[in-house]
Amino acid sequence: MENGKQCAFSCITAKDVGGIEYSGLNKREYFAGLAMQGLIVSQGQKHMVNDWRVHGQRISENAVYIADELLKQLEK
Repeated sequence: MENGKQCAFSCITAKDVGGIEYSGLNKREYFAGLAMQGLIVSQGQKHMVNDWRVHGQRISENAVYIADELLKQLEK
């Protein structure tokens, strides 16, 4: 399983046939959420207070980019 798709926390549940099912956020989603929080706090108050629709997409795209870059570094 690729690192970014692995569960961010230990969260496994047993399936009916004895397999394992992962639930919750994967590492990519978790890291993107953390990056998004930082981007909003650092930039939101100055530039985006009145225009979240326009800047929300840009923040989301940048957060996913940051998460992907972090995962690349962790693969090294």
